[in-house]
Amino acid sequence: MLTMRFTLAVGFASALCTLPVAWAQSENYLPKEQHAKAVAWVSGGIGKAEADAMRGVAKGYNLRLVFAEAQQTYAAFVADVAVKISDAKGGTVLQIRSGPLLFLKLPAGRYSVSAKVANQTITKSVRVRDKVPKEITLIWPQTVG
Repeated sequence: MLTMRFTLAVGFASALCTLPVAWAQSENYLPKEQHAKAVAWVSGGIGKAEADAMRGVAKGYNLRLVFAEAQQTYAAFVADVAVKISDAKGGTVLQIRSGPLLFLKLPAGRYSVSAKVANQTITKSVRVRDKVPKEITLIWPQTVG
């Protein structure tokens, strides 16, 4: 019985010790947050480590965009996406090239998200709230790649 308790305690302690290391490693893969006027964003998600690191900070962003291409039985991430976000008056809020994941902190309001891959554009309207995260997945047909 004592041996079992000792084994469990050692196992638990070693698991706790690896958590900070795993967290620190995921932080190394996190792209740097960018800022322009009232907008903050992080773009990336290329590779599992970077995508996992971004998912770890997703809750801090009120608009999360995922870009993918339809495949036979699944969707695959798409990178180098031309993204334009416009406010309700049609003014450009942000215009960038993005990786497969784009997480944004935007002021509350209505926006138009336009994303272009291989001359195919998808446009979505979205209402963003301060503390209510919204995630939108844009999926292009398989022919874009």
